[in-house]
Amino acid sequence: MKKLIITFNLSLALINFALSQQISNCGLEHWQSFTGYEVPDSFLTIDQVIFFGQPLVSKTTDAHSGQYAAIVQNGYVSVHGLLSYGRFEKIGQTNYFYGWPFTTRPDTLRFWYKFIPAGNDTALAAILLSKWNGNHVVIGSGIMQVFNNTTSYTLAEIPIDYSSNEAPDTIIISFISSFNSNPTSGTMLFIDDISLDYTTGLKEETNNTSETFLLNAYPNPFNPSTKISWQIPVGSWQTLKIYDLLGNEVATLIDEYKSAGKYEVEFNSSSGIQDLASGIYFYQLKAGEYINTKKMILLK
Repeated sequence: MKKLIITFNLSLALINFALSQQISNCGLEHWQSFTGYEVPDSFLTIDQVIFFGQPLVSKTTDAHSGQYAAIVQNGYVSVHGLLSYGRFEKIGQTNYFYGWPFTTRPDTLRFWYKFIPAGNDTALAAILLSKWNGNHVVIGSGIMQVFNNTTSYTLAEIPIDYSSNEAPDTIIISFISSFNSNPTSGTMLFIDDISLDYTTGLKEETNNTSETFLLNAYPNPFNPSTKISWQIPVGSWQTLKIYDLLGNEVATLIDEYKSAGKYEVEFNSSSGIQDLASGIYFYQLKAGEYINTKKMILLK
């Protein structure tokens, strides 16, 4: 699963993916050396600003998926660890923290975490989307505190509340190992597989759980050789269509009556497919009363 996420994120540098931006290095697989220790690509750690003798953010093989995750932990001098999706730039003698350019409006921040507090620490995760209008204006934000000892990876979902209808130009995502005024040494927050969810359009779902109503595609990410297969229990009028993240229909692969049975169609069977840009879409089968919708990633 993580290999798929990484491949998709690397492609973001090559395409203008306006509808559903994701963050770089979302699986925390890529790290680089920084003055004797490692830091994750595209992220800023507290160690890069003030070093306390041991890294407060480190790479671990105890990952939710893939090879690596990040451990954000408190230091022995009662200092919390900090991992942020962003960068520092030095202007004169002062370091300024900046997020990364970002222009879309996700609905939810998702990530997988474990939290092992040494005392009564509570961890914190937050997302901030802003726009520069002479000063940084907050467009949307979300925050979550983690209270309980969580020893196995758990999915966290933070809804993003918007205070403006404008599109942002900057994103910052931060994880703090302790939000307490006096952090306890040894508290650890594990972070992995960070993603942004866009739910304003379609979602992966089916209105029937019968194993006789199947819909699959291989390979996914989609390419011209991808084949979509399905099986339905009764004859009916069937449509197989492609939608973008906003729910707009962008291509029709099937629109005809078919008997009960198994079927397969090539993804590139519709003339509209060739015009689609790389990105996230949905393929949806409607067959009588049955509806099945699944997410697809298109890489060209």
